[in-house]
Amino acid sequence: MNNQKKLLPLSLWPYSLKVLASLYLFLILIGYGVALVKIYDLSHFNLSTVQTLYGPESHENLDELIIPQSFKSMLSVTHVHALSQPMMLALAGLILVFSTRSEKTKTIVIVMILGGALMSNVSPWLVRYIHLNFIGLLPFSQILIGLGLVLTSVFSFQELWKKS
Repeated sequence: MNNQKKLLPLSLWPYSLKVLASLYLFLILIGYGVALVKIYDLSHFNLSTVQTLYGPESHENLDELIIPQSFKSMLSVTHVHALSQPMMLALAGLILVFSTRSEKTKTIVIVMILGGALMSNVSPWLVRYIHLNFIGLLPFSQILIGLGLVLTSVFSFQELWKKS
């Protein structure tokens, strides 16, 4: 039996559940927007600044005062993100699962979101301990997460609030 037939489509959810899902997705988009503002404030989206933040601790020829992240600081940030991101992003993905989009589309978007989160958490460590060229994974991970959240929200909002 097709799994899609077992799930109650978003358009048929009770009003209270539609409001809950909509507000959750709206708030997670705001939270992600604030995270991007924080990233911009810290790095101005300049990869060399990010390399300084996460790269090996000895730096020469710094043009400005940029304090590299300590092991303890990186561990603290990774700890919080590794526990909270999957839960928040998986819940967004769970809402998407109830949409009538194809299984392929839903799977791609879910992999984008959670794969982006994994990449986002691992890339600072790769930059620090493997090679500075892994720095490109950071913006790519944010693109995956951001695009995945936007697609999840758009697909879900369309179905949650479509006229029957």
